[in-house]
Amino acid sequence: MKTLLVEDNPADARLICEMLKELPEGTLQLQQVGRLDSAMERLRQEIFDVVLLDLGLPDAQGMETLTLIQEASRSVPIVVLTGRDDERLAFEALRAGAQDYLVKGRSDSQLVRAIRYAVERKQAEEEVRRLNEELEQRVAERTAQLQATNQELLKEIADRRQVEEALRRSERELRDLIENVPGMVFIALPGPSNAFVSRRWREYTGLSAEDTKGLGWQSVVHPQDLERHMEKWRACSASGGRFEDEARFRRAADGEYRCFLVRAVALRDNTENVLKWYGVLTDIEDRKRAGEALRRSEAYLVEAQRLSRTGSWAIDNLTGEISHSSEELSRLYGFDPKSGTPSLGEFLERLHPEDRDRVLQELESARRTGKDFDMHHRVVLPDGTTKYLYGTAHAVINSSGGVTEFVGSIIDVTERKRAEEERAKLHQLEADLAHLSRVSMVGELVASIAHEVNQPIAGVVMNGIACQRWLEVDPPNLDEARENARRIVRDGEYAGDVIARVRSLVRKTAAAKVRLDMNELIQDVIALVRSELLRNGVTLLTEFADDLSPVLGDRVELQQVVLNLVINGIEAMTTVEERSRRLVIKTHNDEAGQVEVAVHDSGIGLDPQSKERIFDAFYTTKPSGMGMGLSISRSIVQNHEGRLWAVANDGPGTTFHFTFPKYHP
Repeated sequence: MKTLLVEDNPADARLICEMLKELPEGTLQLQQVGRLDSAMERLRQEIFDVVLLDLGLPDAQGMETLTLIQEASRSVPIVVLTGRDDERLAFEALRAGAQDYLVKGRSDSQLVRAIRYAVERKQAEEEVRRLNEELEQRVAERTAQLQATNQELLKEIADRRQVEEALRRSERELRDLIENVPGMVFIALPGPSNAFVSRRWREYTGLSAEDTKGLGWQSVVHPQDLERHMEKWRACSASGGRFEDEARFRRAADGEYRCFLVRAVALRDNTENVLKWYGVLTDIEDRKRAGEALRRSEAYLVEAQRLSRTGSWAIDNLTGEISHSSEELSRLYGFDPKSGTPSLGEFLERLHPEDRDRVLQELESARRTGKDFDMHHRVVLPDGTTKYLYGTAHAVINSSGGVTEFVGSIIDVTERKRAEEERAKLHQLEADLAHLSRVSMVGELVASIAHEVNQPIAGVVMNGIACQRWLEVDPPNLDEARENARRIVRDGEYAGDVIARVRSLVRKTAAAKVRLDMNELIQDVIALVRSELLRNGVTLLTEFADDLSPVLGDRVELQQVVLNLVINGIEAMTTVEERSRRLVIKTHNDEAGQVEVAVHDSGIGLDPQSKERIFDAFYTTKPSGMGMGLSISRSIVQNHEGRLWAVANDGPGTTFHFTFPKYHP
């Protein structure tokens, strides 16, 4: 036990040391100082178990000494040793916190006992302090454990709340899902006896949940479907297998029965007994109607292909194999549709030998370039019959720009081909007939043409004689000779023009459409019939539009139309005596964007019966007519996308009109 003795009197210090020898050896470690400041310095530097303090020191006296020592070592027991037996001072010292108050030399045993008590008290206080610290440590640890447990409990409560909220949210979502799923959800007990129906069932059928319970749901099943539907339920209840059936259910809004697909799965216990059925009803009425419409459409398509002799096909661009082939396509190539779809090679074998290589090249080019294509080709059927076919194909492009397949159709154009050949023959016959008609008209105009040619030839002769005379005079009159020579050339060119016009009319050449000026073309025709007009006493007037648009046509054929109408007009006036014979030819651009020509005569006109038939072949009102002129003229005009018709004049005579589309370069 480490003890600090604060005593300034050496004798008292020795006395106290003698008194302390009663303690067992090694029990006490004693240090002694004689001044207060030294004591306080020691207390600041070291830790002591007890302080023996004399209140009378050189640098401090009385209770002040105790107070200062207490401030320097608050937790160290202090035993006051004094030479004064003063009860008041002893009371003050004890009240101030001294461990004991002893009078020097009074009792050795008291000092030892006081020191022992102080030491024991010190040890007890240390033990209490240790126990307190240990208790505080245990309390802190337990508090930490409780806090951790509390945090875990709080977290568990929070997690449980989250789980409960998630469960409630899941229940709400499940309820919302059941109530809003595009179908009618139900739960049935074995039987089946209804246990639950969703809102859509209640809205559709008009039955409440209470009305639907048990077998109440059967009241909205179509009577023709109920027994079969229940038999299916009984069979699935016995086997426990998946339920699926179609049945009609009545809609409350309008009483209509609509078809539903009913599906249900069983919930089983550990022994595989069916506890419940969970199911849904899906409205498939529109789907069934669409399917039926699709089947009808496919039937119509098949029938339409058969009637139009059109087949459809598809070829996979990657494999080059046929991915689709209609029944009509098989028929077109001479295959039996009931025998399955022929391969691409089998189709190609039916191609005409002269067309096979071209078709293969076209297919290969299309697969390589991915372009749409069309082509004509022939096929030779097993019986030797040749068919003419026309096919078109379209490339199907995927999202990356690659060609996935070609989809196409093939139509039988054999009849069309034969009709085109017949039309070509007919067109040739029409051309030949038109040529004969032109030759016939030229024959009818031979006198007029001869007169037109004789006039310039007579002029050539007369001017030649005059030229010769002017050259024979002495001296020769060269100026007059030149003038006569010029007239010879003029008359020769005029005669040549007349002959050229006649030759163009009678020449048999292929039709060639070119840009034409109708005013100029009509003037050429007038030049041919001028003598005929004079011979029949007909006055010709022209009213040509200065801004007349050009047309696209064959010059000879259009000249034939104008010539035919002019000659008909002249002939219609041959019996007219009481009025002037006038023929008027007009041209103008009409409001429809076409060029119109009108030939107006003052002849005898047409009776209603003749007006309806004048354009028929072989119908004529002239005793010597063939009845082909107007028929051929109308055919020519129609081939030029025009129209030819006749109108009775307000006065005497008839007007023939014909129109042509304007020329567009």
